[in-house]
Amino acid sequence: MYDLIVVGAGPSGSQLAWRFAQNGKRVLILEEHGVVGRPVACSGHVSTKIWDTIPYNEDIVENKIRAGVLHVGARSYEFRKKDVVSYVLCRERLDKYVHGLASEAGAETMLNTRLTGFTHHKDNVDVHVYNTQTKQKQTIRTKMLAGCDGPASAVRRTLGLPDPKMLHGVFCYVNARDASDAVELWFDIPKFFSWKIPRGASVEYGLAVEKGSAKAYFERLLKQQNVKPSALHAGLIPYGLLKRVSKGRVFLCGDAASQVKPFTGGGIVYGMTCAKIASETIDVDAPETLRAYERAWRRELGKEIVAGSVLKGVYSTPLMQPLVYFASKLDAERLHMDMPTTLVKPLRNR
Repeated sequence: MYDLIVVGAGPSGSQLAWRFAQNGKRVLILEEHGVVGRPVACSGHVSTKIWDTIPYNEDIVENKIRAGVLHVGARSYEFRKKDVVSYVLCRERLDKYVHGLASEAGAETMLNTRLTGFTHHKDNVDVHVYNTQTKQKQTIRTKMLAGCDGPASAVRRTLGLPDPKMLHGVFCYVNARDASDAVELWFDIPKFFSWKIPRGASVEYGLAVEKGSAKAYFERLLKQQNVKPSALHAGLIPYGLLKRVSKGRVFLCGDAASQVKPFTGGGIVYGMTCAKIASETIDVDAPETLRAYERAWRRELGKEIVAGSVLKGVYSTPLMQPLVYFASKLDAERLHMDMPTTLVKPLRNR
């Protein structure tokens, strides 16, 4: 019997597996795809806080960012810092790197393996899986089950927990070298924005929408920027606090738990932070410790998610221009891309 089965070999799932395996637990990762890191799920643009969760690795870094340029209406505002603000990571290499840490620590992995359901017992969970390559079904027993299986989480659905709100995101890479140190955001999308991220050897363009046609807005973006995509990716982006992310001997982490920044859609750092918190608070032999996990991750990120939701609510409203203008007058060194409270607090104290 395993101590922990983790569904999903993304950054959150592999981080979780790595830390539990480091603690001497027998861990199994279930990954529905045949290759870790594919298909590419998101941009991989993360703050420096990512290195609080994993050792620094220059090999996965494509570019280093020091500034952001926000285009609101006819005006543009630059927010620049002296030091590196964020990193543009190769998302596939990030996934492989964190998964490699888990494997080196002793975690096992089953590829091409999809969760079909699970059965709760008092002292364990029977996890039902299907191998898409061999066409074989199997039941594996574990003390605890972790759903790190993304926005459309099968674990969350099977638990009977409600889905979070969703954005529809789409992005592409363009074959053009760009090693500039500034990302750009255009607030011309209903209730969200479009973006440009310099990736060194290429450039990324993308956007996300709540409703309507992401494809139509994306085609407009490509036309405005006069670029032709070399690779196209799309997916769901969850946002908003869920009332609970655990039940019985099962818990969620990462996008599956909507541990995502509502105002940017980024979830890598939040998800990996919560995976670290889970490893520090959860005892696989004591399901009551899931309550400690619920409290701890909300204590760490709950206020930021609420503040991020407040900021997102300003997008596409007349308040957006004065908000960004106000932010541009603040000391950029005091603002943090993962902590919207660094903007909301000065705004409330104004």
